[in-house]
Amino acid sequence: MALEERLQELRAEVMRQSPRFLALRSGATLALENDKIIGLDLPLWDSLYRVIWPEAHVINVASGQPCSPHVSAILLYYLFTADGTPLTGRWIGFRDLPDGIFYSRAFQGYSGDELVRHFGDDLQAFCQAAERAGGTPLPLGDAGFSFTALPRVSLAIVYWLGEEDIPSKAQVLFDRAASHYLPTDVLAIVGAQLIHRVIRAGGR
Repeated sequence: MALEERLQELRAEVMRQSPRFLALRSGATLALENDKIIGLDLPLWDSLYRVIWPEAHVINVASGQPCSPHVSAILLYYLFTADGTPLTGRWIGFRDLPDGIFYSRAFQGYSGDELVRHFGDDLQAFCQAAERAGGTPLPLGDAGFSFTALPRVSLAIVYWLGEEDIPSKAQVLFDRAASHYLPTDVLAIVGAQLIHRVIRAGGR
């Protein structure tokens, strides 16, 4: 199915819901004008977006411009899937997401493995990049950081330094509640976005 066709379906599904109900389940903020709801505001990483109500088109709040179809899809999937489940603070791998076991090797290849290809054994460089990308330290592995993608979608990166013949390893983890907010294939996209953000923050 073409992305634009799927977007039309998602908009229709979202528009069937009450905006107040969507905000309650997703952690979005109601955007009001003269006490009238004009949209739902959602941060994705470090940008703020507005899902215009009732059309369910998505704009970047800072620029007022329509955002890309891919960003629109993430935000609409988030609103459509959100069921209000609280974050758990417990981390699972991609293979533990619904049907994730079938794609876990591919996901590891373009997430954790890609990170190790970039930073290698330079743990300090990884830590500095993770902090610049908005990470909060976690007591996991040789270095771990948590990140907030959406109000109720948290991810983590854990890095283990190699020794002797064992290479360094990194893995992206997800809060156990993640599948209550995005389908697995969209979580894979968000995980890849996180890796790109950390690599860009590394400045290499």
